[in-house]
Amino acid sequence: MIRRIGFDIGAVAVCLFAPWWVALAYAVVGIVIFPWYLEAIFIGLFFDAFYGTNALAWYYRGIHTVIFAVPLGLGEYIKRRINM
Repeated sequence: MIRRIGFDIGAVAVCLFAPWWVALAYAVVGIVIFPWYLEAIFIGLFFDAFYGTNALAWYYRGIHTVIFAVPLGLGEYIKRRINM
């Protein structure tokens, strides 16, 4: 539990000070290490809220959330198949 909280604090720091692709790599590491690392979706929501623009079409407004949610779903599917 302490390890996950520390990792989440690092995720906040990465979101604030790093580009989105570094945060994506950080989230993928979290997905591999922790079961159901839903914080990856919150990282995507953070990027959409603070770095998204209103000038984009409606289907681009949640693009970061989708980019961060897809590895979560794939990672959980792969981990479940490997552990069988």
